[in-house]
Amino acid sequence: MTYNELKNKLEELRGKKRLFKQLEMQISEEKAAMDGIKAVNYENGAVRGVGGIAVQQRFVEHMENLCAVRNRVLSEMFEIEEFISAPIKELSVTEQNMLVDRYVNGKPWRKIQEEYGYEEAQPYRIVSSAIKKICRKMKDDRK
Repeated sequence: MTYNELKNKLEELRGKKRLFKQLEMQISEEKAAMDGIKAVNYENGAVRGVGGIAVQQRFVEHMENLCAVRNRVLSEMFEIEEFISAPIKELSVTEQNMLVDRYVNGKPWRKIQEEYGYEEAQPYRIVSSAIKKICRKMKDDRK
């Protein structure tokens, strides 16, 4: 795997983490909103939504779709994390922590720089070096 391929994979993980958090928030907000809504049936018939489908049924289908997407994203996140878990053990503790902070925890470069007390470009160089080490480790493991 090349440096750019691995970096793209890590950026993909970072994006999936953000998407997962958004989906979790959306699911909990929609559940909370639905808890406060009650339908009154004035005609002793089911309250219908668009196309003759009960409102409750549409909500259940929507929530099932959201949960399915969330589960798929979670599975993809685990797959990427599993992929990098073995070679990351070869890195120094600082490299590991910065890589995790950036791509797993989604921290911006500025925050990493402040937390570790480095100059502006240093965290980027450390993470870049760590990615190169992982690539070399993966190449060596394939031989």
